[in-house]
This record gives sequence, structure tokens and C-alpha cells, in this order.
Amino acid sequence: MENVVERKKTFTMKQQKFVEYYFETGGNATESARRAGYKHPHPQGAQNLQNATIKEYIDKRLGEQNANMVMKADEMLELLTSIARNEQKEEVIGFSKDGDASVAKKDMSAKDRLKALDILKRIYRLGEVDTANEVQVNRVLGDEPSE
Repeated sequence: MENVVERKKTFTMKQQKFVEYYFETGGNATESARRAGYKHPHPQGAQNLQNATIKEYIDKRLGEQNANMVMKADEMLELLTSIARNEQKEEVIGFSKDGDASVAKKDMSAKDRLKALDILKRIYRLGEVDTANEVQVNRVLGDEPSE
């Protein structure tokens, strides 16, 4: 759990409860204020979100959560690369004539592998032609078409 001693210096007990309930309710300020014991939860929930200290704490905590939840760029590149190299398997559910389900692993489809390659190509800007620079080179070298 977070450093409660640090928060007690700047938050009232209700504000502290509000912040905890804010994360439990998925960001519902009114419900958080109601659970924290505010008499008028709708306006007080909104007011709490305007409080600089509460807002800063929520933003910091959301940033920490997002850092752990969101896939990093290198993870994406590794996954795309492993798909393109056919190192990933996909699960396929099949049914027998009896109606029994079974799960089988199979290679990624060629379509999925090509899509991964295309995405990697765009990320690394492979195969792009920079026509603006090409025109500049032609002008400097005097290869302009005659009119």
C-alpha cells in the first residue's frame, strides 16, 4: 500500500477514503464521494477532483498503474518480430462430431505474419522513398527534365 503517513499530512480522512474509492470504482467521483461519507457526493466528488493535491496524487498513481499495464515499445517490437518469424502459435478450438471441444495450437497464418512484417517495416521506415530529397538531388545535379 502507498505511504499512508505521507498522504495524511495533506489529505483529510474523507479525502483519503475518496482517493481509495476513486480507484476501486474505476474513476467514479460521485460514487467515491458517497462511499467516503460526503453528504453531497455529486458536487463534492467533482470538487475533490479539482483539489490540486488530490489531482496530483491521482495522476501520479495512474501513471504508475499505466507504466505497469501498458505494453512497452520494446515488448511490442519483440512480439511483432516473433509473429513475423513464426515463433508464436495461435490456439484454435475445434469440435468433434460428438460435440467435444478441443484446443490445438497452430502456426500463425501467412496473413498475420505479413501484417506483422508490414507494421515493422513502417515502424523502421523501410522501403520509403523520400521524393522531396530525390527532387532536390536532381536539381543540384542538373538532371531536370527539359521543357
